[in-house]
Amino acid sequence: MTDQQKTERPRYFRMLDLVFVVFLLGMIGTVLLLGHHNHMETEKVENMRISATKFQHWLEAGQQLREAGKPTEPIVCSRGPRKIQVPVDASAEEAGSKTPGYTWHDCIQALQAPGQEMAGLLNPLDPSSLAFAGKCDRNSLPTMGAIIVEKGMVGISGTTQVIAYAPIADHDSLHDEVLLRISVCGRGFMTLSVDELKF
Repeated sequence: MTDQQKTERPRYFRMLDLVFVVFLLGMIGTVLLLGHHNHMETEKVENMRISATKFQHWLEAGQQLREAGKPTEPIVCSRGPRKIQVPVDASAEEAGSKTPGYTWHDCIQALQAPGQEMAGLLNPLDPSSLAFAGKCDRNSLPTMGAIIVEKGMVGISGTTQVIAYAPIADHDSLHDEVLLRISVCGRGFMTLSVDELKF
């Protein structure tokens, strides 16, 4: 055996081993990042449901007050005409036309004001997007993550009573009882049902 053969030592860590270790670390990092992302997404969806459930509970409490003829908080979610200034010399017809019932827009805007039940409500998926929307619309990105509120209309199909839901409009009156369906517009514009109730 020559002196060169005696001094040579086996190479335990080769370039191929280094490439494998780097690849393995990269895979572990990717799995951790995906796990963190999925956890954050799960939290966001849960926050959406929490906000929608909070809104549902407010509607249920408000319905009890409305049925009893008592004012809700905020007042613009109550039944009855708006309390607005009418000129003294206005005719009865003019006065009536100036005192319509409170609208959905009045209520939902006041409900998000400081000190109210839904104050500071933000879309958990994108704070710059809508907090409330009439429908989960894949052609309208700001609706994803929003609380969806639809108004039910009772109809007759043959001999069966059916309820058809459509997006509630800003000008829809809250003077009378309203049938509402509450849901959440989730990722991929998947509608997550919360409840159907009267208000």
